[in-house]
Amino acid sequence: MKKCLSALFVLSVMVAIGSTNAKADTFDVNFAGPTNTGSILFTANPIGAGQYLIAGFLSGTTDGSAVTSVLAPNGFAGNDNLLFFPATLSSYLDIDGVSFLLANGNLVNIFFSGSDYILFDAGGFNTLTSLTVTPVTSSTPEPGSLLLLATGLAGGLGMFRRRFAAA
Repeated sequence: MKKCLSALFVLSVMVAIGSTNAKADTFDVNFAGPTNTGSILFTANPIGAGQYLIAGFLSGTTDGSAVTSVLAPNGFAGNDNLLFFPATLSSYLDIDGVSFLLANGNLVNIFFSGSDYILFDAGGFNTLTSLTVTPVTSSTPEPGSLLLLATGLAGGLGMFRRRFAAA
């Protein structure tokens, strides 16, 4: 029985560690230029140190039109949907950028040219004067994590109780 409880405890700790790495992060991206403005709340999965793959969005608009979807990598203008946070070499995006679809049917790609952020859409290439990325933090833990923590604690307390009951 001790081995069973020990195995349950170790398994719950391993799952807890693994589940923290699998969560998606949320980033608020705001940009503006002479002809374009927008704000998008992206979800992204960590894929390396300071590197994220933008996987979806929660809400957002560009030039007054709602964002309807994030395009898969290589879906438009060679996008790779990589986000660097904190910014690498003062850039949040690379030369391939992130692409998304608007409710008005326009495809949009935002990328870093090496010196400026550029928005590319049906209107052509437009230089952005600002692009900010802010991580969004959640103060409410997800219920699954709390359940997992409670299960691990219960297993640990059970082991502790049996150990002292046998002595």
